Amino acid sequence: MVKSSRVKKLTKSLEALHANFNQQYDYPVIIFHENDLRKELETLRTSTKNRVYFQEIKFEEPAFLQKEIPGDITCKSAISYRHMARFHAKVVYEYPIVRYFDYLFRLDDDSVITSRVEFDLFQHMAVHQLQYGYRLIHFDLDVCVAGLWEVTDCYAKENAIKPEFYHNWTKGKIYYNNFEISKTSFWLSKAYQDYIQYIDRSGGIFYHRWGDAPVKSLALSLFMPPKSIHCYGNVGYQH
Repeated sequence: MVKSSRVKKLTKSLEALHANFNQQYDYPVIIFHENDLRKELETLRTSTKNRVYFQEIKFEEPAFLQKEIPGDITCKSAISYRHMARFHAKVVYEYPIVRYFDYLFRLDDDSVITSRVEFDLFQHMAVHQLQYGYRLIHFDLDVCVAGLWEVTDCYAKENAIKPEFYHNWTKGKIYYNNFEISKTSFWLSKAYQDYIQYIDRSGGIFYHRWGDAPVKSLALSLFMPPKSIHCYGNVGYQH
């Protein structure tokens, strides 16, 4: 996902992706963007050797929010950040374009593959029956996830969920998901869709700045067996 002010970062990211991985496999790249990027789409298309497809998006505040969204909160106060978090946790999976693919590799516009990847990441996921791949684990500050674990506790109890490893997942612990390879069907599953609807309608993404990384990490701990998750720590990467 990119906006016009960050096109140079995206160009660098696309160059590295092609040079170190995609020139071998020619996987399509989807670029999500707001309407401020329309004039630059053709330049972007011709400046990269990747096969790129563009999907325009529009950020809107959910109609169900009952309270005014605070403009200044301790952790990442920008409203745009909260729109971005909601997009990556929920909205992106509502676009038909992503449903054409069995697996998705999420990278940010400033994510750089720094060295040659010697194997097909998607094939590795399929052969080993993996559903989620990450590169490192991070911890969010308590103030950034205020209330999220408690809301998730309520959801699990209300729905009699028997978690995979949720009770062993330390508060604030997250898969740092600016590098994330995942099986599309997990995010489209009823289990995840019910959970993300619950989280979304609680309003915490906008009221408290719950990021997409902690929300998705908790979902993985609730619904996915650890054997389906793999660390790609050997992939050269910079963010």
